Amino acid sequence: PDEKAHSLSVAPNARFGSPEEIANVILFTLSKDASFISGADLMVDGALHARYA
Repeated sequence: PDEKAHSLSVAPNARFGSPEEIANVILFTLSKDASFISGADLMVDGALHARYA
């Protein structure tokens, strides 16, 4: 089976994230807005993890 098609079929958002979306999360975690966040896992996967929770 086509791996890309399968990945998209199980993804809640039915799309892959863009490099800009990933970069925005990285920039947020480096910003002062995230200064009170510690010891957290940020899942940046378009809710794919929810499918397996």
